[in-house]
Amino acid sequence: MAGGIFTAYNKKRAGVYINIKGAAKADTGLGESGVAAVPVECGFGPGTVVELQSGADTLGIFGDSLASDAMRPIREAMRGASKVLAMRINGGGTKASGTLGVISAEAVYGGASGNRIKLQAEALPGGKYRVSTLYDNAVVDEQDVAAAGDLADNGWVAFSGTGAITEGSVSLTGGVSETVTAASWSAFLAALEGLRFGAMAVPVSEALAESVLPVVKAYVVRLRDTVGKKFAAVVPAYDGQEPMDHEAIVQVKNGVIMEDGAVVDSRIATCYVAGAYAAAGPARSLTFQEYSGAVDVTKNYTDTEIGELLTDGMFIFTLGERVRIEQDVNSLTTYTADKPSYFRKARLIRTLDAIAQDFKDIFEREFVGKVQNNVDGRALFSARCAAYLDTLAALGAIEAREDGDIVVALGSEPDSLVVEAAIRAVDAVEKIYMTVSVA
Repeated sequence: MAGGIFTAYNKKRAGVYINIKGAAKADTGLGESGVAAVPVECGFGPGTVVELQSGADTLGIFGDSLASDAMRPIREAMRGASKVLAMRINGGGTKASGTLGVISAEAVYGGASGNRIKLQAEALPGGKYRVSTLYDNAVVDEQDVAAAGDLADNGWVAFSGTGAITEGSVSLTGGVSETVTAASWSAFLAALEGLRFGAMAVPVSEALAESVLPVVKAYVVRLRDTVGKKFAAVVPAYDGQEPMDHEAIVQVKNGVIMEDGAVVDSRIATCYVAGAYAAAGPARSLTFQEYSGAVDVTKNYTDTEIGELLTDGMFIFTLGERVRIEQDVNSLTTYTADKPSYFRKARLIRTLDAIAQDFKDIFEREFVGKVQNNVDGRALFSARCAAYLDTLAALGAIEAREDGDIVVALGSEPDSLVVEAAIRAVDAVEKIYMTVSVA
């Protein structure tokens, strides 16, 4: 169903069109919590989106275990996210292959990790042979067959050939991984367009940032404002980079150093932030959240520099007793009447996004085409919206609703509604100004 924002009451498609604006005063006002989208670059696996529950291993999917360096983007996202939508961004490439007697085998996926596959044939009593597929010398598939034509493809290789099997072994060779390009990032964005998630990591390299990040911003703006899909993108902030300046884009300026000495630079740290952002939802701020397992930051800043970076819309990690998120902010730096300065606070945006997404879901699931647009129907929709806002208030995401906060009226056409909702969002305490007088 259609969605997004509106400038006039003239939409053609059935849908929910929601404008989020700041009020004139300083006080403002569950979406897709816990789901983060993350790309990986590796030598095996599909070039499509794979859904992973937190903690799920990746060896059989991407050819590397969750503990490997290649899977660090997923691992960092899983520090917060309950579910990760992962995609191999360099899918394709050349498939490794090999021949063992009359058996021909080709890796299921292109990429250099196909060269880690080995076939082994061993004679068994009774005339059959055990054909084993090994990955990094560990058996991942075994088949007892009488002839090559009896072999079935598995998750690692596709077989061909007929005739009598002979004993022996062979390693597959010739696998080559693709290089990530701007087109690879466009494919990643396209694959995610129809899926739901709270935040998307874009760990683009500095070499590609100039060409990719404007595309990412246009993608975020289009899906949020035209389609009504509410999510955030988390990107690295390189020196000299054009500011993103958007309330749904987070720019990560530095990274962290882990207990084992591994460096998680600002590029890969976007995956951690995407997972944390998605998990936080509207009821929790990330300000001062500890980065578990981190012992230092990749770059320290002075107090003055930290203030300047926050003003410039930068998301940074700082080191005190622990490595923590300095402040839960997005990249918005240009303020308007509709987007006041407090729209720079990411928790507020998560709250507004949750309300917009959930109002849309409630209308589509429970009302569109099912409820009459009369006094009773509008009262029913108003009561349903009020009940939802009461749930948010109970979670501490917004202040308790007051009478008159929700107004549902007949639109300019018999099939339309006009809804006005006043929201007073809650933010976490971040500053305390205290004066102590001593008598």
